[in-house]
Amino acid sequence: VQAAILRDDPEPFDETSPFASSTLEHITLRCLEKRPEDRFESAHDLAFSLQAVSQESALRPQRRRARVSRRSVRLAIAGAAVVIVAATLWMLSTRGAPPPLPEVKQIAVLPLEPVTDDPDLKLLACGLSMTIVDGLTLIEDDFTGRLWAVSAKPQRGHEPLSLAEMRRESNVNLAVGGSLSHDGEKYTLRLSVLDSRTREVLRSATVETPVGNLMTLQLKPTTRVAEMLGLAVGSEFTAHLQKGNTNVISAYLPSLRGRGALAAYGPKDTENRAIELLHESVAADPAYGPARVALAEAYLQEYKADQDPASLDQGFLHAEAAAGSDDSSPEAFLVLASLLRAAGRDDEAIKTLEQTVHIAPNRAMAHLELG
Repeated sequence: VQAAILRDDPEPFDETSPFASSTLEHITLRCLEKRPEDRFESAHDLAFSLQAVSQESALRPQRRRARVSRRSVRLAIAGAAVVIVAATLWMLSTRGAPPPLPEVKQIAVLPLEPVTDDPDLKLLACGLSMTIVDGLTLIEDDFTGRLWAVSAKPQRGHEPLSLAEMRRESNVNLAVGGSLSHDGEKYTLRLSVLDSRTREVLRSATVETPVGNLMTLQLKPTTRVAEMLGLAVGSEFTAHLQKGNTNVISAYLPSLRGRGALAAYGPKDTENRAIELLHESVAADPAYGPARVALAEAYLQEYKADQDPASLDQGFLHAEAAAGSDDSSPEAFLVLASLLRAAGRDDEAIKTLEQTVHIAPNRAMAHLELG
């Protein structure tokens, strides 16, 4: 029935309601138009047009009505009324329906914007952006070929990529962005899914988190974005996402801020700040794998900048600790492979990437690095 509504034209009134007027037929068929822009703009416009039917009926000659039984007239009017009410409800429901999203979703994750110049709020916003990237990367494993996400994270010392640049370089068709605000009692995260070409907002959602319950931000942003994208993620994904979480608030917040500093790619002092915050996180919860991985990444960046072997040693220390505490973490093995490659140990890097593919067969980054 639903397919017929979307595909087929209604039957002519002379076959189903022969006693209905041509004006009523025109109104009903307009209500049933497939495209929203071809229907009435509002219920007020529909009511105005129905008044014309009432006036037409009042002026119709009595002799014509005399040939028609009262029962037939009542049935025709009742049938037309049912059709108009149904058409009106359909018109109102479809007018408010969000536009469809592409089946293959190529997503640019834009940096979340802090609504004030508060440096701490900026670090949290950048950290939450990376939380969304990580979550979508996990979802990619279950939606191979239908979803992939790329971050606007810039190269060291540069600004984040613009959406236009990401469209040109990565051919993205959607973008996820938003803002973060803080009023003293709660943090408000406003999220949007945008058309990458027109920047039209296709979906939106709000996540409000009391200051005393910030731990929920480990999961909420990703699940809310998944809902907006129409991705049915099951309990297995949620359990996988929760597996890397921490229950120690004094570990989570420094890690979130540290990842924000790392994503900002600012001057050297910003990089140092990231390492300082991530060390604070690891000290509070030594088993917190994502903080270890981020710390290894920070030391890898530092090594690339100054070629200090001590930075590389520290990177290996934390990458190996992350892989040792969770041997099913592809993120830990990916950063370990990058460190091995930076150290010139290519054969070991290849073996580590092969291990990553074994852990996460659909992880695109592992295949790209191996290729």
